[in-house]
Amino acid sequence: MAADDRTPVTNIEAKPLTTVRDGTMCRLVDVVERGPRFRRRMAGHGRRGAGHGSRRRGLIGHRHREMVRRIMDLGLTRGCTFLLVHGGGRGPVLVEVRGTRIALGHQLAVRILVEEV
Repeated sequence: MAADDRTPVTNIEAKPLTTVRDGTMCRLVDVVERGPRFRRRMAGHGRRGAGHGSRRRGLIGHRHREMVRRIMDLGLTRGCTFLLVHGGGRGPVLVEVRGTRIALGHQLAVRILVEEV
């Protein structure tokens, strides 16, 4: 690994994987802890519902590390290029990386930041 590969790049047009068109070559930039929030109102659930306390914050950091490890185990590492085969709608996102097709869940794919190559 060259020294240039380890330095962070700052002027990148990074966007979530779910916003990229099908058939586009992408480069993985980062994996964020939380994706964009979709406001969904459920009956009987207020702003201060279960899970909004300080005990939940530790779980989020732990789950983020597990998520990054899972993505790296699948072959998606920072800086690697891959092809977005299918990514429309709310369903799974299909990517081809290093000759292997991988299906990623929508909740996971929205947290992956990419740049178009």
